[in-house]
Amino acid sequence: MLKDELTFLLNNIIIKHAELRHSSEVANALWGCLAFRLNVNSNAVNKISACRDSCVALLALDCEQENLLESSLNKTLWDNYLNTDALYGDQWLLSYEMSLKGWMKPKKNQDYVEKDPNFSFLKENNVYFYLERNKWDDDELPITPSLMPYDNYDHYSYHPLFRGADYSISKE
Repeated sequence: MLKDELTFLLNNIIIKHAELRHSSEVANALWGCLAFRLNVNSNAVNKISACRDSCVALLALDCEQENLLESSLNKTLWDNYLNTDALYGDQWLLSYEMSLKGWMKPKKNQDYVEKDPNFSFLKENNVYFYLERNKWDDDELPITPSLMPYDNYDHYSYHPLFRGADYSISKE
């Protein structure tokens, strides 16, 4: 039941905020769908397909790889970024990562990243900026939040990255 409610909530966030061009909210909702392996409904997929944001596109493509989309993405907008010019524009991240991960292939100039001296250097050295869901360590995923008030427990100690760290505030 909670899964259905969370799926409903995240899909509605995607739909409403994509219309308003609130990319951060859309990206966070897509990340939630990836993290909890929740489906993205057709209406949300259609809204995502019109987003011109690299983070939203990468998260959507990752959702596609994880079979979380209830319909196919319309990638026509993102096809425009599968070229060398896009590597030096505002969509460089999407252009580079789509090629690196093989999520989308250009119709011509298939090796545009390899032909560019700067981005080929990054690719040759396995530099990436987006880690796919299938490579996430499940120990790094969010845990179910506690219902205890924040002042009654150390919420950082539950996250594997923060275990054992000293977060006390110095009074110097």
